[in-house]
Amino acid sequence: MTQSVGLNGEQIDMLRPLFTKHTKGIEFISKNEIVNIGQRIGVDNFSDFDYDRDVTIARKLEDFLVFLANNDKITDTFTRNLSSFEVRLYVGMFREKDQRGDGLLTYTEVLEVIKPLHLDKWTNRICLVRSVNQCTIDGFKKDEKTNALEFLYRMWAIKPEGKGLDRSQVQEASDLQKHHKNIYHDQIVPEAITLFLKRASIVKEDYEGKLAFGSKRKSFLELQELLVVSAEHKNNTKIKPVYSTCSVRYVIWDFFQRDTDKDGTLNKDEVLRLVICYMDAWNKENRNIDTFMLAHDSNRDGHLDIAEFFKALFQENISLSKCEIK
Repeated sequence: MTQSVGLNGEQIDMLRPLFTKHTKGIEFISKNEIVNIGQRIGVDNFSDFDYDRDVTIARKLEDFLVFLANNDKITDTFTRNLSSFEVRLYVGMFREKDQRGDGLLTYTEVLEVIKPLHLDKWTNRICLVRSVNQCTIDGFKKDEKTNALEFLYRMWAIKPEGKGLDRSQVQEASDLQKHHKNIYHDQIVPEAITLFLKRASIVKEDYEGKLAFGSKRKSFLELQELLVVSAEHKNNTKIKPVYSTCSVRYVIWDFFQRDTDKDGTLNKDEVLRLVICYMDAWNKENRNIDTFMLAHDSNRDGHLDIAEFFKALFQENISLSKCEIK
C-alpha cells in the first residue's frame, strides 16, 4: 500500500457521474464500471479494492471513496485536499446516520452528521461574513437529499487553510507514529487517530465515534498526512518558527516524490538530493551527508522519516519562504 494525499476537488468532480447514476435509481453498478472511473482518476492498482456483491450500491460507492483516498492516483496534487483520515472519518459519520442504507441523507440527517464537527474552531476564506458552521449548513438544500460524495465536496470546500506547523506539532505526530501503532502490521491504530483528530479541532471532544475504516498503509506514510492535517486544523499557540500550511504540503510532496520504494522514509542518497534543494549553504560549507544523518537520524536506522526531516529543517533554521505558491 502506498501513500496518498486523499481526495482533491477535481477528483471529487470526476466522481460525480458515478454517484449521479446511483441517485437516479440505477439498481446495479458493476465492478468494471467502478474500476473504469478509478482508472480515469489515475489509480493503476486495484488489488486492495474489495467489491462486495452483498452490500448496497451506496455502500459500494462509499467503500470506493475510502479506497481512492487511501491509494495513489496520477491526479493527486500537494495542494488543498481532504486527507485520507478526513475522508474515512466523514464517510464513517455519514454512514452512521444512513439508517435506510440507501446512501442518501435528508437535510435533518446531514445536520446530525456535522453536529460533532468542531466547526466553530475553523476559519475559511469563503466564510468571511458567516460562521463556518452556518456556511456549511447553507451548502445543503432543505428539500434535497445528499449523497456521500456531495457531503465530502462540501467538507472540502469549507476546510480551513490552517495556521501552519511548529516543532511541537511535528513531535506530537512523531510520538503518535512511534507509540500508537499495531506492531504486527505497522499501522497507527484508529483509536489514536480519532484522538488526534479531536486535538486538531476536527471533531469535538465528546465525539464517541471513531474512524470507521482502517488503513493498510505503513505508519511512516500515515505520518506524512498527519503533519498536513495538523498544519491545516490545529489551533494551538504556535512557537516560532512556523512553517505555513502551503510550505508543509510542498515539502511533504517533495519528500514523497524522492521516496523511490514508497516506504515513507528516505535513505542517505535520497536525503542528500533533498537536502541540497532546501539548504542553499550546504555546498558552500562543504558539509558531509554522513554528519547530517548522524545529527538527524534519531532512531539510527539509516533513513529519515518526514518528522525527522522537518525536525532537521527547524534545527538548521531553514526558511521555506521559497516554497510558497502564489
